[in-house]
Amino acid sequence: MSLEVSRVFHPVGQGAFYSESHYEENGRIFNIVYDCGSLTIRKIKLERKVKGAFREGSTIDILFLSHFDDDHINGVEYLKKHFQIKLVVVPLVDEEEKVLIKFKRFLDSGNTDNSLLDNPTNYFGPETQVISIEPLDFGGNIFELNSGQNDNFIDLDKNLRINHYPSGTRISGSIIANWCFIPFNYKQEERSRLFKELLIYNNLEFENLENVEYLNERKSELRSVYKKVDGSININSLVCYSGPLNKINDRFIVDCLITRPFDRYYLGGLGGCLYMGDVDLNVSNIIDDLFQRLGNLWGNVTTVQIPHHGANRSFNSKLLNENLRHLVISYGTNNPWGHPADFVIENCLRTCNLSLVSEYSESMTVEQIYIK
Repeated sequence: MSLEVSRVFHPVGQGAFYSESHYEENGRIFNIVYDCGSLTIRKIKLERKVKGAFREGSTIDILFLSHFDDDHINGVEYLKKHFQIKLVVVPLVDEEEKVLIKFKRFLDSGNTDNSLLDNPTNYFGPETQVISIEPLDFGGNIFELNSGQNDNFIDLDKNLRINHYPSGTRISGSIIANWCFIPFNYKQEERSRLFKELLIYNNLEFENLENVEYLNERKSELRSVYKKVDGSININSLVCYSGPLNKINDRFIVDCLITRPFDRYYLGGLGGCLYMGDVDLNVSNIIDDLFQRLGNLWGNVTTVQIPHHGANRSFNSKLLNENLRHLVISYGTNNPWGHPADFVIENCLRTCNLSLVSEYSESMTVEQIYIK
């Protein structure tokens, strides 16, 4: 057997930083990152974590960003500083959505630097290609598997000629011939609509949410309105499948090396992972829709990153089924939101192995995927 993929859930606390290194026979290593940020460790420590995640001089072949909250993107500047990034995949957001994202970032962390959100192409520079994944037109109607909407394909061996691609587009190439990545941009507008209604009711102006002076003047009123919304006003979250390109039976063997407390145990399964960002799994039919879109590939999924740091509001036990062997929750030990919820932990533990990845190094989780 030879090592095919090493998947790491990095210990950055209340945030997300996940990576995969795909090892090729010619010695080439294909690296991907899904999200890179944290709210609970200092910037200097976050930079060290990011810099130490790969060998010096490495290339990040694909960077996926699930959404634009600070705890998922404020480490990207260090990725960009220390490594070449070839391709960045982000959810496509419209101008109104950008206003909400900027407002939420201001309330959460006081951050007013939105250069990555406003123009990611300029932010990353000419050596990096940026593509956006179009939002799914999802209103609770389950995707029909045979509708022909999931036939789009990005060949990494060719130059990408367009900047926008539909959700469900498969990303692969000869360098990772047996593997693919499939991003889905789920757009969830219920809470943002409620927030806008509450703004009007409280005589606050949506149009001024980009005005820093206005935000500072009305900050307490705006925060009070925001707290009345049950859950986050995030609209977009990029869910990403990473796994075998086709349904494969018994071809992959998965070894999961847990560095807590330096034990090694066999997971089994076919090595696929579902990265879920902060998606809300309680939106009507979203899990059934995702199952349908993945089709037979769902059977390849061994590991799932539980969304939104194990928040109760975003969790739905319907996601958990007999295919899964490993669940991962990233959280900060002193976060003020009580993540992860005990209810979520209980449900996960009843299903399969659970890794709780915090800011402590001993919580780092590594999956090693071998091919027969």
